Amino acid sequence: MSPSSSGTDRDRRPPGNQTRLEEPAGGWLNLAPENIVLFGPPGSGKTTVGRILAEALDRPFFDTDEAIEALAGKTISAIFTEEGESAHRRLEAEICQGLSEPAGLVVSCGGGALLEASNRSYVEAGGTVFCLRAEPDILIRRLGDGGLRPLLAGEDPSGRLLALLEARRSLYESFPLQLDTGHSSPAAVADQVLDTARRLEPLKLQAQAPAPGYEVRLGQGILKGAGALLRETELGEPMVVVSDSTVGPLYGEELAEEVGAGLVTLPAGEAFKRLETVSQLYASLLDQGMERGGTLLALGGGVLIDTAGFAAATFMRGIRWVALPTTLLAMVDASIGGKVAVDLPQGKNLVGAFHPPAQVISDLGPSRACQQLK
Repeated sequence: MSPSSSGTDRDRRPPGNQTRLEEPAGGWLNLAPENIVLFGPPGSGKTTVGRILAEALDRPFFDTDEAIEALAGKTISAIFTEEGESAHRRLEAEICQGLSEPAGLVVSCGGGALLEASNRSYVEAGGTVFCLRAEPDILIRRLGDGGLRPLLAGEDPSGRLLALLEARRSLYESFPLQLDTGHSSPAAVADQVLDTARRLEPLKLQAQAPAPGYEVRLGQGILKGAGALLRETELGEPMVVVSDSTVGPLYGEELAEEVGAGLVTLPAGEAFKRLETVSQLYASLLDQGMERGGTLLALGGGVLIDTAGFAAATFMRGIRWVALPTTLLAMVDASIGGKVAVDLPQGKNLVGAFHPPAQVISDLGPSRACQQLK
């Protein structure tokens, strides 16, 4: 069973006014924001805080224990009783693997879900983990007789909890983001998570050269909210998203819809980084109503950034453009410095210009996730 968002998802109807130069060849890109993951010992408040947080952020809430029960068709207690803890851990691993990609969820993890290193790797790949803690006596008071917790059921639940806390102490302490829930209300703890998450918002840098400089935003999952970042730069209209047949079919439409832009899809690959492609792009920009005061949004890897950036430098003697790189190489090379070019049969990058973008929005999520797929 894989976690997914529910009815809160945006209507994904494609925007109008689109031009496609070639049929899509498929591709992969994850534009969803990172998950916020709550972990910690039993009784630390993960589910209660998680539901408050999900409501405050208007995000789907995902409870790994509930997902395990749905997958098994029985309660956690029944799984332990009828099949044993090992069966529970196998299902838990399957659920954690489904959390390995950012999906904009608020997740409550079972108290032992991240005992396995592989489970932890999956969950951390998809989001940021907050470890909720409280003093043992507070946890004991919250849990009562522990009847609904299989590992605490039976005689002396308090003693069982203390032993469990000691056995997992090094695991819980290994997470850098720690929050004490013992003396705060669930709403106050949710506020602390929100405050910390905001401090982890995209890094904002300012490139000073070429003049007049431009803003670089760097973070996880920020392509999903690119519209708000673009509005901060006060870019001119009309806007046209230029992507390629790898990235465009999946997420170019979503970006175009978010910012009210047209969409042009170029063929993907170095073989198409040439003047003939740029000539086709000029015609498509005219069809989209692009004007001297408009903005080109280049969404893709290094070849796309180079090609679309060169078109922006030369169309109507130069229009503003934004680089939205989706690969690590494009982030550190093609989108920085404003060096844009296309190839000739005699060699690479022989026709080009220096035309810095108005803004760079670099989402680390796609490149990290792609690396994990290798």
